[in-house]
Amino acid sequence: MSVKQKEQTFEEDLFHSITMCEEISWQEGYTEGVQEATAKSYEEGFALGAQKGTEIGSEVGFYAGYAARILNLKKGEDSKSRIIKVCEAIVKLANTFESVEPTDEVLTDNLNNIRGKFKQLTSLLGVQVEYSATFGNSIKGTSF
Repeated sequence: MSVKQKEQTFEEDLFHSITMCEEISWQEGYTEGVQEATAKSYEEGFALGAQKGTEIGSEVGFYAGYAARILNLKKGEDSKSRIIKVCEAIVKLANTFESVEPTDEVLTDNLNNIRGKFKQLTSLLGVQVEYSATFGNSIKGTSF
């Protein structure tokens, strides 16, 4: 390559970089923005998933714990009792709950089944117990 060709190539590169400065800057900004948005959305999604998982887990745990406690109190009584059968169903549903994929509709169906069984249990017991929780600074448990 001759000196003249090198100068011409250098001038073309210099001219090209000047004319393409805006395009290059825009492309770099776009790429950086996509990377930052991806990282931020991952963090927000993780936080939301952890929060919702905690809420659902607390609710299911409450129902299962309540049913297990009733089973413990009813130990030695007639095992064919409707109360015992409903309690066993709640505990069984709660134990299979953890193996459900979070994006699957089965999760919502199982949660609704557990809620329905719990309402049935409270009706059979003749008590009014409902789960309500507030997360953050104040925590509510059950309302009797």
